[in-house]
Amino acid sequence: MATTPREEVKATYPALSENYYDASEETKGYVTTPDSGIHDLSNMDTELRAKMEEEWKEELAKTEEEIITLRQVLASKVRYAQDLKHKLGITVWKEFKEDMQQGIKNIQETEVYQLTTQTLKTAGEKTTNVLGNLGANVTKKIEDVK
Repeated sequence: MATTPREEVKATYPALSENYYDASEETKGYVTTPDSGIHDLSNMDTELRAKMEEEWKEELAKTEEEIITLRQVLASKVRYAQDLKHKLGITVWKEFKEDMQQGIKNIQETEVYQLTTQTLKTAGEKTTNVLGNLGANVTKKIEDVK
């Protein structure tokens, strides 16, 4: 089943409770390693083993070819997106600046930030009052000493 880059590949995913690969039919009568998932092919008929290995090699080659194609498509789309950004005047610095501004805005909208800001404002007001009173008292004491 050769696929071209334009063909749509649909994948179905089994439920997590199901086995991902059931080799029981394929290896009926053969001893397999229980926890590695690797089949012991030494007891298998050499002709059958060779056939299975050839099928696996073909499937691996197809999969690797699809991976290469997907990487090429992704690289092409990244170049296209960069070209569009360039045409729109969007620079890396501008993107970074906008991301930072959005991040700061998101932080400022959090409840924790707003509570902290209010607490610091209150503490600042109280500190200003205390220092103002302290200054007035020091000035009064200096005048009394004179």
